[in-house]
Amino acid sequence: MAAAVDGPRGALMLAAKTERLLLNTYSIDLPPHQEKTVRGPVDLVSAEILRQYCTGVLDLYTPVKIYGDGNCLYRAISQGMHGHQKNHMMVRLLTVLEIVENRLYYDSRDRRYIDIVKDNRVVSDDYQSLLKDAVTLGRYAEMLHVYAASAAIGLAMESYCPHLVKANFLSEPYTRTVCGRRVGRKAIPAFTLLWTQCTVPANQRLFRPNHFALLHDKDPPAEDHVDLTSPGPVPLQTSNRNTRNARIPVEPTCPSPQTQPVLDLSQDTEHAEWPTLEESSRASPPLPPKSAPGPATRASRKRPASTSAHPAKAAKKDNRQPPAKSVRTSKRRRQTPAGAKKSQRTSLEPVAESTRLSSIGLPDSEAEQEPVTVDEDQVNCVLGI
Repeated sequence: MAAAVDGPRGALMLAAKTERLLLNTYSIDLPPHQEKTVRGPVDLVSAEILRQYCTGVLDLYTPVKIYGDGNCLYRAISQGMHGHQKNHMMVRLLTVLEIVENRLYYDSRDRRYIDIVKDNRVVSDDYQSLLKDAVTLGRYAEMLHVYAASAAIGLAMESYCPHLVKANFLSEPYTRTVCGRRVGRKAIPAFTLLWTQCTVPANQRLFRPNHFALLHDKDPPAEDHVDLTSPGPVPLQTSNRNTRNARIPVEPTCPSPQTQPVLDLSQDTEHAEWPTLEESSRASPPLPPKSAPGPATRASRKRPASTSAHPAKAAKKDNRQPPAKSVRTSKRRRQTPAGAKKSQRTSLEPVAESTRLSSIGLPDSEAEQEPVTVDEDQVNCVLGI
């Protein structure tokens, strides 16, 4: 494959097809990505650089040591995927095949070039140099190699460059989420790559990233976690000072069958002596004396509201029948003013005696004082009988 790089383009494509056919024939591929990778040794140089210039990064991540033999990018990817660096050559081979088979994405001089970086601040070499660095073992990698590796493994990666100097031209362009070809733009990054240096620089201006390391997520401290899956209630722990104010759980007061009183049948109740009438009367308290009848008051002489002056109403109430319409109309007549016409009366109840006498010509006061007696003979003479 390396010999075909400097040759004609047809020879390079033939070599790439041969390698792809061998991989498909023998089913050679990378193992699947493991979400929880095995930790590696800490990169002390990268940790010192971050401690001096980017202290906040160490609160969330730990730099993992990657061997600096020129294959650091592919070793870091292997470490992030599987927890070890043994598959770095396989990652490099897949990256080379991606660059050869999809030249439009990596050759900026081609008229059909498709820009996947979309940032003019990221400077890349020409296609031949890019391909030769990818094929040759021990050669360094750049940003386009990171995009090619992302497309080869089908995972998104996070790229981080410490913010030391020249942030507009170094830190910002190289700090991004790398999504290669056929990788979704909204994909979650599988791991984070750190652009670092093999030695600690004397100052910020001398920082030149020439190495890749892997940033591993720090596990949260055990004190911040509460195990909610453990069975049983949590015991209440209070100090002696707050013991009086501590809340004690109160059990329900529902009586249980064990606490209910049980009738004792062992005692002989058949021959028990019952109290006599005299004893019970002595034990009971005396009744209060009846009050003597006093003089009749004005309120006592009043006719109760429930009594009726008409015999028909009294009969109906004695029989406990529902009141007829005449009762309701009579109540309405009583509520009408004194100057109302008599023609409004629609009741069929019998007319009182005082009303009959008033029609003859006698006043109501005299009718109430003395009863009127009429001789039958006089009436017959008047009528001509």
